[in-house]
Amino acid sequence: MPNGTGPRNSERHRADLLAASKAGASQRRHPLPEIVVYLLEGRTLEEKRGLVKDVTAAVVKNLGAPAESVTVSLVETAKTAKGKGGVLFSDMAPR
Repeated sequence: MPNGTGPRNSERHRADLLAASKAGASQRRHPLPEIVVYLLEGRTLEEKRGLVKDVTAAVVKNLGAPAESVTVSLVETAKTAKGKGGVLFSDMAPR
């Protein structure tokens, strides 16, 4: 058949689609891990570096993910924008 559209090419196309589908399913079963940590403002850069390093190491150890695939997001909230037990953190006595 002209333009490479014979039965052999359609079989190869189906095999390629099946392989791509299996590869996609594998990625869906084990997506790249992303960890989100919520914390109040006020930590030092060194504290945040240590936290990101330790969280990454825990994911590598427990999930077997490569370190370079682990994303850690630190979401900092102002003490005036978060509360517990009906009281803003900015209004609580320091610990």
